[in-house]
Amino acid sequence: MEGINNIVYQYEIGQTFQLVVIDSKHAGTYEIEEPDGFDDINSYIDINEEFFNVDNFILGDSTSLEFVRYNNKDAYDIIDKVYKEKGGDGQIIFKWIVDGDDILGDDFQLNLNKVSYQYEKSSKKIVTEIKKRESQNKILSREDTSVNLFSDKNLDNKPVNPFVASEFYFKEIRSKAENLYFMLDPLREGIQVTSIQSGLQGWQWMYKLTSEGQNIGDNTNTESGFYMPDNRPYMYIGPMLTTKTDIDDLEIRVSNVEMYGCKTSDKGTYHTMTMVALIKDSSGNIVRIEKLADSEPFQQGPNKLAQVKVDSTTYTNKDRFPVNGVNPLSLKAGQSIEVQFFMDFSPGETWDPNASYTWSLDPNLGGNPVKTDSSIAISANILSPLRKVKVVPLKEAINQVCKLYSDGQITVESNILGEGGVYENTGIGTGMFFRSIPESFAKYFKDKLTTSLKSILYDSASPLLALGYDIVGNKFIVESVDYFFKDIQAFDLSDKGFDEDGYDLSNDLENSLNNLLFGSQKFSTNKKDDLSGFNTTAEFLTPIKSSKNKFDKKTNFIIDEFKIQDVINDNSSSTSDSDDDLILIDMVNVDTFTDNGIIMGCIHDESEGHLVLRSYKTPFDVLPLKVGDKIRITTGLNSGEWTILKIGKTALDLNKTTGIEKGTSNTPISYTITNFIKNRSDEGFVYVSQWPDGIYSRDTTSNLRHNPKFQMARWSGFFGSALVKKLASEEILVTNYKNNGNVEIEVNPAELPNELSGRVKLNSNETVGRLRNFKYPYFTNQTIEITIPYVTFEEFFRLHNNWRFGIDGDRNKSRGYITVDTPEGVMDVYPFGQKGLEHNKGYNTLTIRGKVKGSSLKNKILNAVFTGPTIVQLQIFTPDEFKALPMRIKATKDNGATWETIYNGANSSNVQIDDAFFFTNIPKNRKIGFRVFSIEDGIEQYKSDDVFIPYPFGEIVVNTTKIITNPDESNCGYTYVEYEVIGEGVLEVHYKLFSEQGNGSIVVLDENDNIIVEIHAPVNAENYEHTEIVNLTLTGKSKFKATLRAASTVNEGFYTCFDNGNPFILMYATTGIRFFDNGKDFAGIGIAASGRKYRIN
Repeated sequence: MEGINNIVYQYEIGQTFQLVVIDSKHAGTYEIEEPDGFDDINSYIDINEEFFNVDNFILGDSTSLEFVRYNNKDAYDIIDKVYKEKGGDGQIIFKWIVDGDDILGDDFQLNLNKVSYQYEKSSKKIVTEIKKRESQNKILSREDTSVNLFSDKNLDNKPVNPFVASEFYFKEIRSKAENLYFMLDPLREGIQVTSIQSGLQGWQWMYKLTSEGQNIGDNTNTESGFYMPDNRPYMYIGPMLTTKTDIDDLEIRVSNVEMYGCKTSDKGTYHTMTMVALIKDSSGNIVRIEKLADSEPFQQGPNKLAQVKVDSTTYTNKDRFPVNGVNPLSLKAGQSIEVQFFMDFSPGETWDPNASYTWSLDPNLGGNPVKTDSSIAISANILSPLRKVKVVPLKEAINQVCKLYSDGQITVESNILGEGGVYENTGIGTGMFFRSIPESFAKYFKDKLTTSLKSILYDSASPLLALGYDIVGNKFIVESVDYFFKDIQAFDLSDKGFDEDGYDLSNDLENSLNNLLFGSQKFSTNKKDDLSGFNTTAEFLTPIKSSKNKFDKKTNFIIDEFKIQDVINDNSSSTSDSDDDLILIDMVNVDTFTDNGIIMGCIHDESEGHLVLRSYKTPFDVLPLKVGDKIRITTGLNSGEWTILKIGKTALDLNKTTGIEKGTSNTPISYTITNFIKNRSDEGFVYVSQWPDGIYSRDTTSNLRHNPKFQMARWSGFFGSALVKKLASEEILVTNYKNNGNVEIEVNPAELPNELSGRVKLNSNETVGRLRNFKYPYFTNQTIEITIPYVTFEEFFRLHNNWRFGIDGDRNKSRGYITVDTPEGVMDVYPFGQKGLEHNKGYNTLTIRGKVKGSSLKNKILNAVFTGPTIVQLQIFTPDEFKALPMRIKATKDNGATWETIYNGANSSNVQIDDAFFFTNIPKNRKIGFRVFSIEDGIEQYKSDDVFIPYPFGEIVVNTTKIITNPDESNCGYTYVEYEVIGEGVLEVHYKLFSEQGNGSIVVLDENDNIIVEIHAPVNAENYEHTEIVNLTLTGKSKFKATLRAASTVNEGFYTCFDNGNPFILMYATTGIRFFDNGKDFAGIGIAASGRKYRIN
């Protein structure tokens, strides 16, 4: 054909053919003649539509190569020898070199399974075809074959180096421990139904611990309350729960309670009754009283009774305010708690210690109780210490599978999973691998992690992390979806023209997806509190109404924190449903970490003159401890800091030698470790909502970043292509979010890139615009088929190599688009699907089938600077071909959660924007982001990169958001203040305490309850003043909680904060908080608190 530049017909071009024999006694390189039939080769490339790998690269479709002995003797002889030695397993690489360029590389070999001996002109010939190299075929033909990653032999029964697992430390989610008490039936037990007492303000019937036993606390009594047999004086049995250690957060659940009360001598007057939690010290003195429920008036004949009726209510610290950093419903070591009913306890009432009061289960104040089946549950969230767990890094797991499949010839290469990658610290294992199996079984099962490429990648990692793969030479490439649709021109064919025959440009109906499914179906369904789990499944509905296509990317990984904890804690010797399931854990490198946890049922003993802790529930040898480390017992028995002498499975020897306290208690420990890897909890997040409105426990959560909403966003560049014509304000609806979708989170994009930025509520709808801003769609939602003439085989191969291997062999410049001329003008196309690229060597034509590329990052912001409080100057680069298009500039002041248009107009390389409406109420140093679009056909196209710069004007804002003054006189009077500081940078803050009588205190906490400053005035230090100066680093909106107490010690000397009717003295304290920015005092908060202390005698 005239004008066609086909190298087959250009005799001045040097071409060489070689056969390279490997793994044979005939190994070597052999130069041969061109095989018959090579000139007529038709080639095509299939691109997988789910994982984006090259499924098939066929050279010689329907064309066999012939090696005739009389004119290609060397080729015939070596093929014949290898075939007779190895049969179909022989490996002969076919190479074609043109002017020194290795066109085919090492990716193709002769298919010896298709060898056929024939005759031609009285000469023998071998007929066969070219196929992909054997090692690549092994991967794909074995993709669903399970292998044990720790096997010492591969699938070809050859020895391999044993795989070594890594270790990390897992922080279990807080678990709830509960004591349940039920009321003894007064009629059955012979106990009075109505109690009339003098000198008592509170009363409680007798409750007994259920047969489930004591899960928290250290008291020995199983009954509590008051025991009063008929016609006998009452006896106080004891509190419900006593502890030798601190319990920081308690919940009380009261069910089926109906109680009546009155002042015995004044039944016609309503006297209130209050259900309270009574906290006492070890001597029985009241430390504080926490109100649980108020009474309602109840008219019974002439009597005006107080009725407390509770069907089922749980009382927590959620709406209570800490005092000096202590939760109201909590216990210090040696304290106890019980539930009682207090008379005349409400504000404005005075309890008369000389009067008689009546409590009754009968509204007639007789002997017929209304309810006798009431119960009270007291529970606490128990924090376990870190524990050592073996894990396999995800990249290394996939790598080992490939090596076992391919006899070690193919290994994994990955930017996203490798060192420094977004998901570098991602570990996996199976249920069997993670389980706490007894030692007698462990040697048989612990070094066993069985999986397949299909299981680990196709069904699990790919849908969760939005990954694709390809096999390039001897590398198994695993990367994010973005990698396979880069904004890079792989080849330009726009000067070649096009053939009109066969041209097709149409809507991409297959990618018009309206139902989206994300998450994991393998989550906990039978564990207490697992309704708070968020890594479940979610269903989304896009604004597309004209088609009904489903996009199902649910992962087979177990990622739910409750399910993971169940597996890790499973120490049974029985088979589990999760034994073969793959578990994924997101991990993080930690420089320094202070771990706290409780050793349940810890025995304190003495051996060889020193303290020994013994535990049969928490093995000491799985904790991140070593001999010589310091460990602190924070409260209770043998509290203090000790050095570890010896570590065993059930015993921990410490260097305490004197004053050793023996006994058994739930023992809280604390220790500091450095430079280790743990499961990521809230590291990398700037906001995480807490249960019941958020996650169960933010400091012990797992896989927070792998929620269904973030998973959906990772895929949005792909499925979002169908939404390019939709308005930014249209929404993707969350139609079903299993379990806890109320979680709200916000990542720090610098620490957790590739995740949706800004505040995210998991079960809330998302706008098309927000997802478009996060990942701009790869395609225009159009598919194309077009044939380009005058494309030589050499050009086709250069195009293929640029597209698949990368420009100049740099794979980071691979998988770009191909520019072609079309009847609609020049377009950029990504090859996609079956025969995405098809070349006819005889006619020198290339047919491209694929997806039309979406807008590119054509615009670029070169510089951005604020020149005034409302003025920003932007320097912008736009390619010449887009300068005629209008320009739109958007800005964000909430970390990319929302973007507002601040400029619509003509394209310009320098744009000055004065927008007093947008640039207002911005805290100092807040990062302001900018992005630029060109507007084509009314649609935002050619988005720029995002540029963030600090706002140098404005002020740091201090807002007081809550004040509660003297909410509880019995706690000596205190003032609780919540405030926020909005801005960025470093502030100097002065905290000044004044205490008139002494004993006052100020404690300031941040939103994570870390102590910022704590000042206590000594007892009896009149007119005490003290100032602390603290430097605070602000990164946006920082919240703080301050508690000022008029007196910080409840019982001191001859005085108590509990109103006993005795003479009192007035306690008074103030605090001033002043904020300084570069030496300038710009804001302040003043707090005052007063209360009374009463003489004890």
